[in-house]
Amino acid sequence: MRITTITNWAYGITVVLTVLSAVAFILSAQSAVQERQAVEQHLLLNSMGEELALGAEETTDEARLYVVRGEERHLNAFTVDEGEERRRDAAINALRGPGIPDAERQVIEEVAVNAQALDKVEAAAVAAYTGGDQAGARDTLFGPEHERLQTALLNSVNQFRALATARTEAAFRSAQARSDLWANIAKVMLALTAVIFLGVLYFILRRRVALPLVRMHSECLTGDVFGSLRCDCGPQLQEALRVLKEEGGYLLYLRQEGRGIGLYPKLDAYRLQEQGLDTYAANVHLGHGQDDRDYTAAAQMLQALGVSRIELLSNNPDKKQQLERLGIEVAACRQTRVHANKHNLGYLRAKVNLTHHLLQLDHDDS
Repeated sequence: MRITTITNWAYGITVVLTVLSAVAFILSAQSAVQERQAVEQHLLLNSMGEELALGAEETTDEARLYVVRGEERHLNAFTVDEGEERRRDAAINALRGPGIPDAERQVIEEVAVNAQALDKVEAAAVAAYTGGDQAGARDTLFGPEHERLQTALLNSVNQFRALATARTEAAFRSAQARSDLWANIAKVMLALTAVIFLGVLYFILRRRVALPLVRMHSECLTGDVFGSLRCDCGPQLQEALRVLKEEGGYLLYLRQEGRGIGLYPKLDAYRLQEQGLDTYAANVHLGHGQDDRDYTAAAQMLQALGVSRIELLSNNPDKKQQLERLGIEVAACRQTRVHANKHNLGYLRAKVNLTHHLLQLDHDDS
C-alpha cells in the first residue's frame, strides 16, 4: 500500500478519533458538572434539614424556659425563633417545586404540617402563660401531645434528610460513573490516536529512511526527452517520479546513454535494429557489450547519503546484483509497470529473453 494512501487514511482516522475524544471530554465535563450539582444539592438539603431540626428544638427550649422561669429574654428569643421558623417554612415551600420526587414531597408536607401544629401548641402555651395560666402552659409544653408533635416533626425531618441524602448520593455516584466512563473513553481514543500516529511515523521512517525506495534510471535522451516509442525509458521515468513523489525515496539519474555506449553509438544501434538486429545484438555488432552499464557511481551516491539498505524499483536483476556486490543491501525489489506499444515489443521481448528482465508480457504483446 502506498505511503500517501496510508497517511491519508491515518489522518482521517486520527481526525475522527480526535473529534470523538473531544466529544467524550465534553460529556465527561458535563457529567462532572452534574456531579458537582448533586453534591451541592446534597449539602443544601442536608443543611436545611439540620436547621429545621435544630430550629424546632431551640424554639421549644425557649418556650419551655419562658414558662418555667418567666424571664422576658426567653420570650424574646422564642419570638425571634418563630421568625426564623417562618423563613424555614418559606424554604420548605421552595422544596415543593418541580424535580423533587413524590416520596420527598410527601415527607416535606408532613414536616410542614407537624411544624405548624407544633408552632400552634407552643404559641398557645406562651399566650396562656402570659395570660396567667402558668400551670396550663407548663402542662402543655411538657405534656404528651407536645412530645408527640415534636417527635413527629423530628422524625419527618430525619426521614426527609435520609431520602434526600440517598437520592443526591445516587445522583452523585451516577454522575461520577458517567464522568469517569466518558473520561476513560476519551483517554482510550487519544491513546489510539497516539498509537496510529506512532505506527504511521514508524512505517514512514522505515519506508523512507530505514528502507528507502530507490530508482536507478539510466539517461535516455530519446525516450526521456523526446518520448521515443522504441523503448520504455520515458514511461518508466515518469512512473518512478510519480511513485517517489507519493512515497518518497531517491531517483539516481545515471549518465549511461544506450546502456553505457553513448548517444551517437546508440543512434547507430538504432539503424542496425531497423535492419533486424535486437537491441543487444546491435550493441555487440558495434563492438560493445550487451550491457556496458556500471552502477558503482550509484552505490557511491547511496553511500554518500548514508543509505546501505534499499528497496529497488526495477525489473532488471543485474542492477540488484551489482549493487549488492558494491555493498548495498537490496532488501526488496519492486517491479515497474509494463509500458508496451507496437513499436517496442521486440525491445521488451529481448529484455525478457536475453537479460531476464522481470516483465510480464501479455500473449497479445509477445
